[in-house]
Amino acid sequence: MASISVIIPNFNREKLVGETIQNMLDQSLAPSEVIVVDDGSTDNSIEVIKAFGDRVRLIQQENQGPGAARNAGLKVATGKYIQFMDSDDLASLNKLEIQAQALNQYQADMVYSPWTKVYIENKTLRFQDHILQKQALPQKLSILEWFLSGWSIVLQSCLFRREFLLRTAPFRHDLMVWEDGEYMVRLFTLHPKIIFAPSCLTLYRLHNFQKLTESGTSDGRRLQDRISTSLQFWELLNQIHQPLKPFVRLNFGFECWSMLKAMEQFTGFSEEEKRNLEKLSNFYPAIFWHLFSYFRRAMIRLRWQTTGSRWIYPYQSAFPTQGDYQLVKLMGFEVER
Repeated sequence: MASISVIIPNFNREKLVGETIQNMLDQSLAPSEVIVVDDGSTDNSIEVIKAFGDRVRLIQQENQGPGAARNAGLKVATGKYIQFMDSDDLASLNKLEIQAQALNQYQADMVYSPWTKVYIENKTLRFQDHILQKQALPQKLSILEWFLSGWSIVLQSCLFRREFLLRTAPFRHDLMVWEDGEYMVRLFTLHPKIIFAPSCLTLYRLHNFQKLTESGTSDGRRLQDRISTSLQFWELLNQIHQPLKPFVRLNFGFECWSMLKAMEQFTGFSEEEKRNLEKLSNFYPAIFWHLFSYFRRAMIRLRWQTTGSRWIYPYQSAFPTQGDYQLVKLMGFEVER
């Protein structure tokens, strides 16, 4: 089986990072290396990480954000496959094995699998709601087109071929909350071979502990990152001559219009940013976008009433199954139903 490098960026997560490291070391297919990049922690994270001894490679750097931390890990990684894992998240113990087998079998660049948001306390786990990506993305759109239409995926639920990641530029350092989505879009424009592996599960932990980066997560900063990446996406699409299907163009235009409206609540945005967003959304008048906004909210309510799910169609969401409960129990958790 091919070697796997696990890269874990960490900032002030002394209460969680040890559990994430142990979760990776306990995988049925053990990684060839676990690289933890500490991004200037001021708590006892370093002591927690060093307690694993030579089973973990520790890299320390000044606080620069999650993108810089992942870049530092990728720079020294030697595995054929790369697993990015945030320092508060976990995965079913078969994740690396299932996904590595899929990459090997299909000679793919990337594999993705189901994931879900959870609360964990005292070894008791509660699902927030549905399991996401219980099935593969519908094939009527490419993964890039789905992303530009409002769907997304977390890095943790994927496994990548390292040589594929090296085909694009590193993570941006200036983004604090959208650095992973921006990176994924650049990967998707390379037309990778992507496959879906359904038999494992990634747990995206919801909690109130210290976040990965020391600054940059205010609402204004989040909006700034959204605007920056959206405008970059459009430039990138023009560079690769990627026309958008009407459905994708509509949803992308609506997001640009929504950001224009949100800009009114903050200062510090440039007139150039405003003009560029207007160009991407003015193919319909403002009244259309207002009506479309009402329509979207109505569809969300209808979806909730008919399926019990708030997630849009491409997420292929579903209630947890007995198989999902079993994967969680094998990790040592009791499941609250």
